[in-house]
Amino acid sequence: MKVAIVSDHFGNVSGGTRVCASTIQALNSANITPTVLSYFSNPKHRENIKQLGYEIKYKHEGILPFKMEKFSLYKGYAARLFGKLPNERDFDFVYDFSGIFPEYNMKGMYYLYYDYWQMKRKGIRSLYSLIFPKSKIERMFKEKKMKFTVLSIFSQGVFWENYGVEVPILYPPVDLKAYENIGSQETKNVITIGGFSPFKNQLMQIEIAEEVKKLGFHFYIIGGTDFDEYYKKCEEKAKSAGNVTLIPNAKKKEIIETFKKCSYFLHSFPGEHFGIATVEAISANLIPIIPNFGGNAEIVENKELLYDNKEEAVVLFRKINSWDGNKRKEILVKLKDRIKIFDEGNFRESILKFIK
Repeated sequence: MKVAIVSDHFGNVSGGTRVCASTIQALNSANITPTVLSYFSNPKHRENIKQLGYEIKYKHEGILPFKMEKFSLYKGYAARLFGKLPNERDFDFVYDFSGIFPEYNMKGMYYLYYDYWQMKRKGIRSLYSLIFPKSKIERMFKEKKMKFTVLSIFSQGVFWENYGVEVPILYPPVDLKAYENIGSQETKNVITIGGFSPFKNQLMQIEIAEEVKKLGFHFYIIGGTDFDEYYKKCEEKAKSAGNVTLIPNAKKKEIIETFKKCSYFLHSFPGEHFGIATVEAISANLIPIIPNFGGNAEIVENKELLYDNKEEAVVLFRKINSWDGNKRKEILVKLKDRIKIFDEGNFRESILKFIK
């Protein structure tokens, strides 16, 4: 069976690459070596995938004949005009994890990464209606060649709000065992994970760190540095903060070692579809501090751990600073029971069902 996997940014040390790698691993177990078609790929994609803990077999090809890292709204059109998209001559099935609406229609599965913030920006909503037209959505659902899934209840709700279509949920893969119970319960160290970018908002994380410095908190901020200019701003601000350590482009071993000395996890991207790092943190016995909006809040489901803005996050840190061991244990028991449904084995099993 010939299978294609479509990706936007392939090969970064990120949740999106983990989704692709876990799918490849599932396909390899069925003796299938897929071809990854990507709009952009990290030159070190094979090395980075090994860092994520995967030993997998795949072929790789670029979709576009030119570099187009950003402007996701236009990539589908560019691919249709100039690139190489999956087709029924070359492939029997396609898994599309790109988040770019498929300018093709063949047997496959499309994973909806819905960009909530772009949908809400002035002028962008009408552009989305052109690239994700309701008539095209309805036609594809009617033809039933391409099966749509979303990665959270939050994403499901956004899709329903805009298109009136209910799409099933397939939670992304999380390696719970790699991080299980490795965190510390006796420190005031905070870990954050996510590519350095305005969306992940590491500058706000550093501002929070400055506000709670007198309480003894230290922040370890881990992430890729694709946005070089933004990372440099974070470097400058971290130096002045004094209680922030930046760890750029960390390998998995370094991430695990950092988890071991932390007791808390901070996330600062409201409206994100899901949060693989949040689930990993809970598995590691870390208390998560999460925006009260988006897929991460769906994971946590505890109002005591949610905030709406920077000021509320600071107040929350002050509050948890007074918690005793029993309070931590009570919260973590409920959180760890919740995250069992996100185990990677469940994802791989579901992925294979699409081609059977």
